[in-house]
Amino acid sequence: MSAALPLLLTKLEGKIDDWRRFERKNYNRALGDGDAVPFAPVPFPDSSLPDANPSTPTLLTSLAAIDALEIAELGEYCSRYYPARVYTVSGAGAGLGADGADERERGRAGSAVAGA
Repeated sequence: MSAALPLLLTKLEGKIDDWRRFERKNYNRALGDGDAVPFAPVPFPDSSLPDANPSTPTLLTSLAAIDALEIAELGEYCSRYYPARVYTVSGAGAGLGADGADERERGRAGSAVAGA
């Protein structure tokens, strides 16, 4: 039975990380555009926080900060939050996700709905 304990703890840590990301996303949705109260950092899938990572280009504290991202910065965020997807960050497909949808428009639409 003690051999199963590490596996159980690993699964439990994963669930806690999933809950933390869920909680932060919902908290940020309730803030509207993030101008009055800045967005809280949402952990990456590896559980690291963007504000604790020196390779994070810009902190996403509001919709204005998201809108101001350069295409390369947007690609960096998308690849960190969704590592299984392939993103292009230059040329004709700049900012497009694996399904061809523009990640900026998808983010704006989600934020607009959440702020309503």
